[in-house]
Amino acid sequence: MKALLLIVPILIISCGGSGGSSPSGIEGTGYSVSNETKEELLDLVNDHRASLGLARLVSANPLTSEIQNHSNNMAAQTTPFGHSGMSARCSNAKSAMGGGNLCGEVIAASSKGASAQDVFSQWMNSWGHRAKIEEPRYNRVGIGMTLDKEKELYSGLLFLEI
Repeated sequence: MKALLLIVPILIISCGGSGGSSPSGIEGTGYSVSNETKEELLDLVNDHRASLGLARLVSANPLTSEIQNHSNNMAAQTTPFGHSGMSARCSNAKSAMGGGNLCGEVIAASSKGASAQDVFSQWMNSWGHRAKIEEPRYNRVGIGMTLDKEKELYSGLLFLEI
């Protein structure tokens, strides 16, 4: 029994437990990213929009569910990195939200150790991604962030005008 008791703590330590913090501020085990990191990304987007006189985006669970699933699938490589399936994600989100108009998304794949600020900067340095973030008609957003096995970060925002 003693040997079993010694093995259990080693397994817990090697599995990582919950909570440990990486240098980038992204926490969690396996593929998860902390809610604080997602909130930080939303704050960066909303602060930027506010600096332009645009309305802040409100987080919406149906949008978050759709883009989180897409981020998970890209990280797991069960779907290619990109926007394929965006029409279905938008349609599903609109149905769950009881309607909607303009829908769009931005995604990013970032290197190991990337932070919410790194992802935001990546999008701001791309005119197409920046234009989506600065689209004045969007008023709802979902945020998806996932770490792959190598701790590379897959992120996405799914926008909707309702």
